[in-house]
Amino acid sequence: MIKAERHEQIRALLDARGTVSVKEISEALDVSEMTIRRDLEELSSSGDIERVHGGARRCNSPVHSMLRREYTHTEKRDKNAAEKAEAACLAAGLVEEGSTIFLGTGTTVEQMVSYLPSGELRVITNSINVFNLLCGRAGCELFLTGGNFRERTGAFVGPMAESAIAQVGIDTAFVGVNGIVGNDVYTSNMEEGHFQKAAFDQADSRYVVADASKIAVRDFYSFYKLSDIDALVCDGAITPEQAAAIGEFTRVIRPA
Repeated sequence: MIKAERHEQIRALLDARGTVSVKEISEALDVSEMTIRRDLEELSSSGDIERVHGGARRCNSPVHSMLRREYTHTEKRDKNAAEKAEAACLAAGLVEEGSTIFLGTGTTVEQMVSYLPSGELRVITNSINVFNLLCGRAGCELFLTGGNFRERTGAFVGPMAESAIAQVGIDTAFVGVNGIVGNDVYTSNMEEGHFQKAAFDQADSRYVVADASKIAVRDFYSFYKLSDIDALVCDGAITPEQAAAIGEFTRVIRPA
């Protein structure tokens, strides 16, 4: 393996796990620890990584820092649009005609609307944006939960929304997230997290739909465990190391 390939794999390993020891990198790449130490020194000198005792971590690694603010729906919509569409298309492929599904808030789940099967479908949502996209769609029985409206994300939340979702049966729930670290999935707002958990709890099958940029990113509120969902549906930018780390807790669905 040439140096450039090693450096790329080391970066990917640090992205997936945060802080990694020299021994762990050596075993993962099947390269001597002496070689790995030289590689880490070079990467550290270029500012790509930060050396720590016995290993290294990514500079400004998202595992060690939180998102600094909650982005608006408009801001999120323009980020990684192609990657989100790829994940959304895969997720929509899991929807069976005639089933009852929940579509949560978030711009990745929103993109699922374009790829949903054309037959009969019952859709429950707390997203005004999903509702507007599906309104008038032939063969779609559409339910909006109501509740306290958060204009920043277009979500209905709070006791009224939670009461509504608690009264329905859901075949499959699809929820977007702001971050995934270890076994935890994160969102920015506690009320939205409470509702997303309630929706997942009502569903027979549960899927997190997120592009790879959400992996190893931590936000304010952890509302569910990867080990309690059926799969993470992600785009092709997810690295083998990231997929392996997620795979310790749940299945990863990604492009072939």
